[in-house]
Order: sequence, then C-alpha cells, then structure tokens
Amino acid sequence: MEELDDILKDEGKHHSFSEAEGDIQEAGDRTDLNKYIEEILENQDTLHQSYTIATTKNQMKCNPPFLSGTLMKKGLSSNARQRACDSLHCTDCDSPIISVEDSIWSSKVDYYFLRTNYPNMDKLKLKLKHKKGSRAYCCQCKSITAAKAIRLDERVELRWICRKHNDSVL
Repeated sequence: MEELDDILKDEGKHHSFSEAEGDIQEAGDRTDLNKYIEEILENQDTLHQSYTIATTKNQMKCNPPFLSGTLMKKGLSSNARQRACDSLHCTDCDSPIISVEDSIWSSKVDYYFLRTNYPNMDKLKLKLKHKKGSRAYCCQCKSITAAKAIRLDERVELRWICRKHNDSVL
C-alpha cells in the first residue's frame, strides 16, 4: 500500500490502476484531462444546438389561423392558401382543440358540459348533430361550429392559437 502512495506522489503525475491489466498506467497531466473534458463539453453543446435548430426550423404557424367547414382542407394556413388549422390549442384551458367533421353543436352545450366530458368523444357526441359540410370544434372550455371560413383572430372570445405544423404538411 505504501508503494502505491509513493508511486502516486512521484513527479506530480496522476496514475490509475487498471484491474483488467493488473498494472499501473499514467493518465497524463491534470491539464490534459481538463482539455479532454472541455472538448467533450464543447462537442455536446454543438450537438445540442444543431438538434434544436433542426427540430424547430421545420415547424411553422398558421398566419392567420382559420376555422372552417369540411369544404376547406385542413393544414397550415397562410394569406395565399387558406386552410382550416388542425393544430389548434386553447390558452385558457391549456387543451388541444378537437374538431368533428360534418357536425354541429347543440344549443345546449355549455362550459360545464365541456369541462366534464372533454376529451371523451363518446360523451361529447351526445350534444353533436349531423350536418354535412360543417365542422364542430371544442376545447375544455369553449365550443364553436363552422360552416364557412372563420379567421380565428376575428373571434376574440376564443383564445385559440396554432401550435405549429411540420413542414411536411405544406
């Protein structure tokens, strides 16, 4: 044991014991070790940055987002190409928006009904009526039916936003 202590104190160098080989090997100077650690950390930062950039640059928001009946296709909307946004989220109740094709909401739908039954489609369907061409939308706190294009920014009572689309929907 004393021999190991003497070896480790020799010339200010650090040594490590390899159990597999059964001998003592030099690990180099502390500054070399710090350089290796810095290189690894720099590479990790670069990898993380490139991953973050790659995942966020392929997503776009509707500008402006639309609600619509079934005649309008779903997807990413722009001024040049209107689409019914299918990536909506409510900022009031923090819930994704559900849409139901060829349906309208009954006049009996209220906050309590949505709050207790969202997102259970079997229960929500109890207050839906079939109407070809319409689309019923809801979150946990609000509902609306659309038969034609509705700009979301014109409906101030709805705090619904586009949560971004992947560029594959273009």
